[in-house]
Parts: sequence; structure tokens; C-alpha cells
Amino acid sequence: MKKLISSKNIYDGHVVKLFVDEVENEGLLLKREVVRNRGGASVLAELDGKFAFVRQYRHPFGEDFLELPAGTREKGEDPSITAYRELQEECGLKAKSLKFICEYAVSPGYSSESLYLYYANDFEFVEQNLDSDEQLEVEWIDKRKALHMAKTGEIRDGKTLVALLWYIANRDEF
Repeated sequence: MKKLISSKNIYDGHVVKLFVDEVENEGLLLKREVVRNRGGASVLAELDGKFAFVRQYRHPFGEDFLELPAGTREKGEDPSITAYRELQEECGLKAKSLKFICEYAVSPGYSSESLYLYYANDFEFVEQNLDSDEQLEVEWIDKRKALHMAKTGEIRDGKTLVALLWYIANRDEF
């Protein structure tokens, strides 16, 4: 039997909340640190054989990452709305429709974060509208090159790798 005994919020930040939970699992009493957040959404956007990527600095790694446009869900927000918003804000692309790829647990060992992935290939170009703390560059990369970059480890971002694997598995549809 698995049962939550107690949950103590030890940090309440802008993006994440950190809890120490006490759980009973098959007679054992365990402490688990849990990061909770609202999750997010990301879009694999394709145009003329190229994918839209953003390159931005990721402080925990101390380097720039090449990844798909993505962002955090607002409280209670449908993930597709997040995806539409983030694609427009970060890349200046207003998608006419989105195809749902999947929802996945980012790191279920310590985090409640779920990420929702979408695909878009029909959009209009609009103005970028970056958040005040965002500094990123949009890069359109040929899909063969992007897949090669994933294979060689040049692309290391999890959501981007999941979306590219989905694309490979479903390429007969495109």
C-alpha cells in the first residue's frame, strides 16, 4: 500500500515549489523531496523542411542550449494554449492548428512536471513578444541536420529529443 503521510513545503519559488513528503510504501516509511510546478508545453514547428529552434542560455549547465520553443503553463491553462502562446512569443509564429504529440513526465523521480508536446506546420509570421527576462535567438535548421545533431549529442534538451524521435517514428505521415 502506498500512502502520503505528510507533505511540507520548504520552498515556494516563482517557477517551482519544493516539498519534503513522507510516504508509506509497502510498510516502509520514506522521505521524498518533490519539485512541483505547473508543467509546460512545447512545439515542433516545421516549414519548408526546416524546424524552428531557439538557442538560449541555460544557467544550470552554464551554456547555450538549442531546443524547441516552450514555456510554463499558467495556472489552470490548457496546455495547447500554452503551446500557441509560446510559439508566438518566442518565434513570432502564429500556428493555425496544433497536432498533439504526447504528454510525458520530465523527471518522475523527483518532479511532478509534465510537458505537453505539439507539432505545427501551418502558421503565419507575426512579431516576437519575448518575456522581459528572455534572451534567445530563433534558428531554422534543416530537419536532416537537426536529426543528425540529436544523434551526435549536439542537441541535448529532453523535450526536443522526444519530439524529434516522434517525428522519426511518424515521418511516413509527412
